[in-house]
Amino acid sequence: MPKEANRGRWEIVRPGIEMFRDSCNVYALPGEHGTLFVNAGSGHWIEEASDRFARPFALLCTHIFRDHSAGAAAAGRFGFEIVVPEGDLDFFLDPQAHLAHRENYIVYDNIWDNFVPIEPVAARPIADYRTESLAGFAVVAVPLPGVTPHHTGYEVTLADGMTAIFSGEAIHSPGRMARIGPLAI
Repeated sequence: MPKEANRGRWEIVRPGIEMFRDSCNVYALPGEHGTLFVNAGSGHWIEEASDRFARPFALLCTHIFRDHSAGAAAAGRFGFEIVVPEGDLDFFLDPQAHLAHRENYIVYDNIWDNFVPIEPVAARPIADYRTESLAGFAVVAVPLPGVTPHHTGYEVTLADGMTAIFSGEAIHSPGRMARIGPLAI
């Protein structure tokens, strides 16, 4: 079956991890005390989540790019707890203020921060190397090289004791880097 044929359906990646192909891969970790999601994508999966997964819901965003974060505001309205990298918090809380002050000509910083979410997200930060409990899972925020300066991966201890690390775009698709440019900073 072609890869695109799976778009818009939940697939089991391994026991304890499901994936929805959206504008990015959205991951769901169903557990005994709720469901943890990683990245929001466009948000097309959110309404189906309450029929498929147990509450409470928590959503981790790895970075600010819209293909990974556009659905975060809708998730918040749907009752999700939204957690974002500490360095990206202001982009999520008030993207319009950021865009109003961002220079868009002769930009040499290579940060690519014009792709922040369009609408504000009621989020809270997680600091690098901090361990928190979200939807019953132990989550560690791990700073990673990636497409934005505050790109964060999340190390999650699964119900079976295994550890999974979710990296957003630091590693994208089977063994491929999404973009090499931002890593040159």
